[in-house]
Amino acid sequence: MRETTAVDRFLSQSEENRLAFEQEKVIVGVTELLSELMEQKHMTKSALAKRLGTSKAYVTQALRGDKNLSLRTVASFFYALEQRVELRPIALNEMSVDTQWGEDFWNLSGTAEAVPPPGQLHYRPTDNPKILELLRNAA
Repeated sequence: MRETTAVDRFLSQSEENRLAFEQEKVIVGVTELLSELMEQKHMTKSALAKRLGTSKAYVTQALRGDKNLSLRTVASFFYALEQRVELRPIALNEMSVDTQWGEDFWNLSGTAEAVPPPGQLHYRPTDNPKILELLRNAA
């Protein structure tokens, strides 16, 4: 049997925590995928902003997770990168890497330790003050 982690405690405290965790996973997934595609295509934030008809500052905020992006906006970002997104649901009760992802990614010091290849993390859930407060209360 594995040891109870800070993420386990966080997730077990409330439905609000479980929902916040799932929301942050989607935000991180989208922003990291966009960042990885930009790296692969050697596209700068300025170049992406030009394709989107917006500012570099907006692209930066979006990639940090600071903006609440609509699905249309997410689709526009991927389209500007000459990509499309396909989604698939996964039942909450199915086995996944959620807890390990959370332990590696949401450590309570506010830094990201898990770095997915090929680059560094561009967004940390602990940049979100609400999530950081919930995690600190779970510890």
